[in-house]
Amino acid sequence: MQRELKFRAYHLVDKKYVDIIGFDLEHADYVIRISGMPTIVPLKVLQVQQFTGLKDKQGKEIYEGDYLRQKTHACSNKPDMACDYDPLFDRYEIKWDERKNGWNAFPVTALSSKDFDIAIQQLGGLITWPCEDVLCNPQHYEIIGNIYENPELSQDVS
Repeated sequence: MQRELKFRAYHLVDKKYVDIIGFDLEHADYVIRISGMPTIVPLKVLQVQQFTGLKDKQGKEIYEGDYLRQKTHACSNKPDMACDYDPLFDRYEIKWDERKNGWNAFPVTALSSKDFDIAIQQLGGLITWPCEDVLCNPQHYEIIGNIYENPELSQDVS
């Protein structure tokens, strides 16, 4: 099975996402579209993110660097039923997982690092990170932001 290979790029100077329309491999620059005009931009001003091949519950494409939050229980018979807030499983960041050689969801907790460690110890090691259930069931999750436009989502509430 072949999936669509897509990318998006965050322009570090302009502080916005721009469309990539091609690559200039000879000069290691990207040809992007800014305001409808093709523009060659050096790699150092762009952060390129790859499409995971998955979509969230709203049908929005999930890219590396996106933050996801569970909006419904995966086992619920009512798809729009809101789940209880759980600070241990508050949100997930999508990253490449070298061990898996694929995309995975890494937890970003609303707990302080110390409280998170205590919570994991109390669960007796029943949880494995990263959480593979997230990307196995992306239709139960919703994109709530990304690492560039919503950096506050990556921080612990300490």
